[in-house]
Amino acid sequence: MADSSRYDVFSLIDAAVGQDHLRTLKIVRGLQLEGTELLYVTAMLARELRGLASMAYRVRQGQTVDAAIQGARVWPKRKSIVAKCLQRHPLQEILGLQAQVSRIDKMVKGIGDGDPWTELTDVMLTLSGRSPVSLAAAPR
Repeated sequence: MADSSRYDVFSLIDAAVGQDHLRTLKIVRGLQLEGTELLYVTAMLARELRGLASMAYRVRQGQTVDAAIQGARVWPKRKSIVAKCLQRHPLQEILGLQAQVSRIDKMVKGIGDGDPWTELTDVMLTLSGRSPVSLAAAPR
């Protein structure tokens, strides 16, 4: 039976934020195979990272994770995965991921070197709490 799943960027982000690294990897590969516009993916990912950075900054300034999430108006069904994400990724790491997404954007636009899909995979696996190197040989 063929795998006829359709993937979307929001499922990708939720899988990564929710620490489901195998699903994250599967969705990235599915989006690439489906020919998904990478600029759209990076725009949505950048938006998510801006929100996470804002919340992480508030936590660093002394707010509780719950208060930061409440202030950011995170949807109730996402609160637990966002809280766990903020606990495992400090502000500096989130800012580093934002810089990586910016480099991916440049690659897609032809003003940066590298393979944007490989870089995106690395960012998403890092966000999911896994080292990109640890899953390099994961089954496809």
